[in-house]
Amino acid sequence: MRAAFDSADVAVQEEGVPADEAERLVSLHRLGLLDTAPSPAFDGVTRLAAAALRVPMLVISLVDQHRLWFKSRVGLTLRETPRRGSFCAQAILRREPLAVRDASIDFADSPLVRAAPRVRAYLGIPLYARDRQPVGTLCAMDTEVRDFGEVEVVVLSEFAKIAEELLASQEVASKSDGVLQYAMEREKLFRDTFEQAAVGIVHTSLHGVVLRTNQRACSLLGYSAAELRELSFRHLTHPDDFSINVKQFKRALAGEIDSYRLEQRLRCKDQSYLWAAVSVTLKRTASRQTDYSIVVIDDLSVQKQAEMDALRLRDAAQDKLVQQSLKLKETAEASETRGSRAVEAGEALREAQSNLRDTRAALDDSQRALSESQNSLKESQNSLQDTRQALAKSEAALLSTQDTLQATQQALQSTQESLRSTQQALLETQALQQEAQAALQSTSAKLATETATDALTVLPNRRTFSRRSEQAAQALRHSKKPYGLILLDLDDLKRINDEYGHDVGDEVLRTLGQILTSQLRNSSDMAARLGGDEFGILCFGDINEQTLHDVAERIHTQIGKEPLATPKGLLRFAGSFGLALSMPDDPDWKTLYGRADAALREAKAAGKDRISFGRSQSKSATARLRALSVPSAPV
Repeated sequence: MRAAFDSADVAVQEEGVPADEAERLVSLHRLGLLDTAPSPAFDGVTRLAAAALRVPMLVISLVDQHRLWFKSRVGLTLRETPRRGSFCAQAILRREPLAVRDASIDFADSPLVRAAPRVRAYLGIPLYARDRQPVGTLCAMDTEVRDFGEVEVVVLSEFAKIAEELLASQEVASKSDGVLQYAMEREKLFRDTFEQAAVGIVHTSLHGVVLRTNQRACSLLGYSAAELRELSFRHLTHPDDFSINVKQFKRALAGEIDSYRLEQRLRCKDQSYLWAAVSVTLKRTASRQTDYSIVVIDDLSVQKQAEMDALRLRDAAQDKLVQQSLKLKETAEASETRGSRAVEAGEALREAQSNLRDTRAALDDSQRALSESQNSLKESQNSLQDTRQALAKSEAALLSTQDTLQATQQALQSTQESLRSTQQALLETQALQQEAQAALQSTSAKLATETATDALTVLPNRRTFSRRSEQAAQALRHSKKPYGLILLDLDDLKRINDEYGHDVGDEVLRTLGQILTSQLRNSSDMAARLGGDEFGILCFGDINEQTLHDVAERIHTQIGKEPLATPKGLLRFAGSFGLALSMPDDPDWKTLYGRADAALREAKAAGKDRISFGRSQSKSATARLRALSVPSAPV
């Protein structure tokens, strides 16, 4: 078989090809899986993994000499693609999980990126044969730019273990005494994955009857597994949401789509409704006949409650503002009515004053007539009496008008008080709006903190590290003041996970994060988790090779002083360090990272648990830098 791979020695010089390529190809062809028919076992792994990660595409790829061949695939019609420039080739070269946020930047030449299905995000876990040679990957892909976090890596790694068990079974399939044991172990792995999933999973018949369910679905809906098996999905779905679910299910049955995802309300046992994201995938037989459907339920109640609270605050503020506006309008109309009455009273007063002036003129005429003619005295006296009576009436009208003016002034004062009350109500409404805005700002600040922080170690994540490194490189170009970088890899994390369990492995990572935080020199320095078992420490201020080495030595010493207590006894762990100091002619921060990465690899090659100082960039640093790169704009 060695002769069949002579050309592989030449291919070693190409980008993305391991040094032991010939041995790897021997392991791959020993499996006998290339160009074979679809397998229900492999297809089951890809369907469950795609539903758990909620991705449109998920495949098991085998990396041949010049091609990638897909043993199982969900959401992808291609059976194979060229190997050169592919995601999977980089994953088996790195021999560790590979996450790509935006493939149009890092893998622009890949056929899957240039043309349909136009992949934008990728997460791949290497798959190993029994001799620990990487023969392929279990990889999830999305058509949207996406950050795959620690949870997605852990979930996909668990499914990768199942896929590796299936690969191993191909090498021992000829031994009949091991077939039954393998089948039982595989069934147990599927059952454990099904029962321990963080999301609810329900299998239903084509008529919607519940066939089986996991514990998470029971706890979300409040039913026991036996009670759910007595129900159908129609009973569990809100009547207003059922029709759209049926419409999408019919499209899937017709082969128009492979799966679909809806946000809908599910009826719980206590008759309340749970908002959930429901993902449905049809399980088909080898002849493409539909067998049953796989329903994944993800709880959205917290998100929906936050949205409803925000809407209620907004609606309450708007209602109060409308009520105050109506009250202000009524007050203004009342003021207009009182103003009209005041105008009428003023006109009556002016008319009375005019009558008074006329009466006085008539009195003057009468007095002149009295002096001119004694004969008309009696007539003049009568006229004078009439004039006095008219004057009395005019004075009474004047008093009435004054009373009307006083009432109008009181009405105006009442209107002013109503206006002041309305202004106070408007101020209260503005205060409510400010409270709602403060709540939104608090939520945004919390989301920004979660986006910039690693959930496990509470250190800044690789995105924050990349932005801070870019800022440091820009400052170097202006101030010429150097800064230092320490790359730290936790030694033998996989062995710790295998021997002590992933919970202990996570506790080791958290302990290391606390050590790094405690050993920083000042608030300007920054420690970050770059992914997996890799950490980075940026040092600023007065820094040179000696002080940078002192920081690394202090961290190295502290790690040795802090063993971790486990059920199996004390666990001592160690790390390898790669150090580099910036230079004035560095074009960007990635050059400094390359020197530190080369030093780190020297430390690991020299036996681990040691410190190495780097002054040249490693050829293998390029792929690691791709995974660290983020857009320059804020996220």
